[in-house]
Amino acid sequence: MIIFQTPRMKDKPISRYSCLIAFLSAMVFAVHPVQTQAVTYIYQRSTIMVSMFYLLSLCLYARARLSHANKTTFLLCYAGSLITASLGMFTKETMFTLPLIILLFELCLFKPSKKHNLRYIIPFLLLLAVVPLTIFLTRTVHFKASGIFADKNIMLLPSYYILTQFRVFITYIRLILFPINQNLDYDYPIYHSLLQMPVLLSALSVAVIIGIGIRLFKRQPLLSFCILWFFITLLPESSIITLNDVLNEHRLYLPMAGSSIFLITMLYYLLNKRPQFMLTLILIILLFYSSLTYFRNIIWKDELTLWSDTLEKSPGKARVYNARGVAYINKGQYDKALADFSRALEINSNYANIYYNRAYAYTNKDEHEKAISDYTEAIKINPRDKEAYNNRGATYGQKGQYDKAISDFTAALILNSRNSDLYNNRGTAFMKKGQYDDAISDFTEAIKIDPDYAKAYCNRGTAYKEKSQYDKAISDYTEAIRVNPKDAKAYNNRAVTRAVLKEYEKAISDYTKAIEIDEGYLDAYNNRAIAYTKMGQYERAISDYTQILIIEPDYAKAYYDRGTAYCSKGEFDKAWADIKKSEGLGFKSDPEFIERLPKK
Repeated sequence: MIIFQTPRMKDKPISRYSCLIAFLSAMVFAVHPVQTQAVTYIYQRSTIMVSMFYLLSLCLYARARLSHANKTTFLLCYAGSLITASLGMFTKETMFTLPLIILLFELCLFKPSKKHNLRYIIPFLLLLAVVPLTIFLTRTVHFKASGIFADKNIMLLPSYYILTQFRVFITYIRLILFPINQNLDYDYPIYHSLLQMPVLLSALSVAVIIGIGIRLFKRQPLLSFCILWFFITLLPESSIITLNDVLNEHRLYLPMAGSSIFLITMLYYLLNKRPQFMLTLILIILLFYSSLTYFRNIIWKDELTLWSDTLEKSPGKARVYNARGVAYINKGQYDKALADFSRALEINSNYANIYYNRAYAYTNKDEHEKAISDYTEAIKINPRDKEAYNNRGATYGQKGQYDKAISDFTAALILNSRNSDLYNNRGTAFMKKGQYDDAISDFTEAIKIDPDYAKAYCNRGTAYKEKSQYDKAISDYTEAIRVNPKDAKAYNNRAVTRAVLKEYEKAISDYTKAIEIDEGYLDAYNNRAIAYTKMGQYERAISDYTQILIIEPDYAKAYYDRGTAYCSKGEFDKAWADIKKSEGLGFKSDPEFIERLPKK
């Protein structure tokens, strides 16, 4: 609506319908299916945020220019425009095209004057230098974290990228006008020469469209503004700046603002003499776009349906197989995940992340040798992959190869010495080897990095307990419980330590708390039963052993222990029944105990 208040639009007949055109343009923008990726894919929230700042800054700028007679309103709106522009520039690089759009706005929609209006644009141009410098000096943006979704295995020359973008522009226009066969991860052909027919025809088409936009400058400034808006807002991702993905639908979110206005305005100019037909056609377009958006969001309902759809459209991309494999892992379908990872490696065998993911799937199937082999391949491709070292170390630990595990955790720590998990993992491996001092040192380092690391407190407590430093052990278990009051293992371990000190009442209290947190905690039931036995409370011990057998009916040792408790009570028939049951399940009874046990 602000556009229709500008000097070059306010006197045109179309301005009488500014509210209706604004509403219909907003509807097209809101229901268009090409917006699905930017809206539904949470990683692209930056696209929506920068578009908000972009449009808000432009609206405030326009309001400031239209309120020039009112100095207060002008200053407030102009300052607001600069502030929102600055915030946008800290959000995403798309914002850096705003000065060009403001210049275009001035040229298309305001009447040029002798003084001209560059003075209003200069502060925005200065932001192009100030904001990057601020980011660089303050390190407020971690550039290595960007491009998480990007395929790092695809490298493009700038010349190939820009040639391909001519074709991409045409694909974007097709998606705006006729958005079918949408795809999260396009397997887009890379072009190497301007003389390739698709590139040549696309370049000519783009030149014609831009030429039309320039030709319309005098007679139809709004259409000119919308056409050039589309190309300018795409510049950061469709120019000489090489990105790993040549095409992504979320990049159309901001360009769609201009395209939506263009579509409705164009229909007005073509059909304004037939208003009923025009409104009917617009309604049909909105229903068409809305239905496509509805069905597109059904595909986006979960990661498995999304990547399966993507794989149907891009069957030659290793990354897509990898992504669906991860989706299968998240659903616990490891065989299907392994099939997808293996197919991905057939397409691209130099993809470290796929080896890593396949190794993780093998680990969950207890195929540790295959997992180690894949982690090793991932490390060969990317020797700085600390997660691969960490996971391979954990797998070695599961196999009891603690020296190799320690070596891998150490390698990971060289790459990231401030990772508390790595210290905790290496400390666990040291503890398994009986090197308790080394373990305590690592657990202590983990706690220094993360003072609220409950697991490290619990593990250090266990190391202290093994060294018979029971007071320190109890202190660490207590800290673990403070950090995480729902840590059943910490309660159980503290109880075991208290039982060693013959503090049976306190031990039983802790075992009971552990069981309240985890009703299926067999060790806590078993340990509490032992404590009850030590205190001569055999009936309560028998009750705990019985509960164990309810949870796990084939637990042979529980039958044997309950049999000893019955024996202590003088209920020898029940004792013999439990002993026989335990032996039937493969438990070897103590011959001396059997010899002392009165015969039936």
